[in-house]
Amino acid sequence: MGSLERKERAVVPEGYVPMRVDAFVAASPIQISRSGIKSLNAKFYVNGSPVRNSYRVKSGDVVEAEWVDYEFAPAAGENIPLDVIYEDSDVLVINKPQGMVVHPAPGNESGTLVNALVYRYGSDFAPSFSRDAVDPEDAPDLTRPGIVHRLDKDTSGVMIIAKTREAMAFLSAQFAEHSLRKIYAAVVKGEINQASGTITGYIGRSPRDRKKFALCSKTKGKYSESSYRVRENISGYSYVGVEIKTGRTHQIRVHMQSINHPVLGDPVYSRPDSRFPDIPLMLHSETLEITLPSGVRRRFTAPLPERFETVFSALREGGRHD
Repeated sequence: MGSLERKERAVVPEGYVPMRVDAFVAASPIQISRSGIKSLNAKFYVNGSPVRNSYRVKSGDVVEAEWVDYEFAPAAGENIPLDVIYEDSDVLVINKPQGMVVHPAPGNESGTLVNALVYRYGSDFAPSFSRDAVDPEDAPDLTRPGIVHRLDKDTSGVMIIAKTREAMAFLSAQFAEHSLRKIYAAVVKGEINQASGTITGYIGRSPRDRKKFALCSKTKGKYSESSYRVRENISGYSYVGVEIKTGRTHQIRVHMQSINHPVLGDPVYSRPDSRFPDIPLMLHSETLEITLPSGVRRRFTAPLPERFETVFSALREGGRHD
């Protein structure tokens, strides 16, 4: 990995609706990545004065951005089949299988979604990532199209991918502003007595294990919010739908564990289950409702994978699954 200090400027065009300086920079010709924006090394200046990311710029403002770029070896293309839900000239929507890593990382240099995308669209398609970002998994490079958001390796379901830089900025803004809807299906341990509920709190790195996340104080984490609805209580477990209002790393897994109903099969936030000792993570990105760059609002759904039916059948039959 290498690093390079960068500084660029742009003038806000006439007729621009006032917006946050970080949103303007992300959509402007300035070649700064979202990871650079999120990094603590990023600084913004408007008309020569330092400003916060939330500062709203207007027509005629001179915006300068200073940041540090991180360079990684480009991903190699691999002929990996993708389960395509929808595709147009701007976006690709897929049903990501459980077990697929989204982007290359130490220990997972191949077989990832990015490897598949590079093969499908070419080497310029792969995003880069800053490991200095607070959540590097959620810090794609807006100067190239590709990964707008991510799913954990063991989470399956709907993912949307940008095919152009303009689509990347358009979709990323909706994730940043929480103007979309994301609903997950999950099986959790224990029967939840309440038909529905909302879990909030600040999520940050666990001080005991840097690979884990946990609820923490406001100064050490980011605000998170999830709303769940019980679809069915079955033999000591609950089948739930969870809508996330924010998209923090491991959010649903941390939230459900915090109310003593961890996701079944979670190797990080739950102990092995005696009834389902070998079941993988029972978390699936079921629905994504989002506005496409064309202006059309669409709702994409990925059907429940086979592992859910396996668990439902075992619970209803009163047996054990190995």
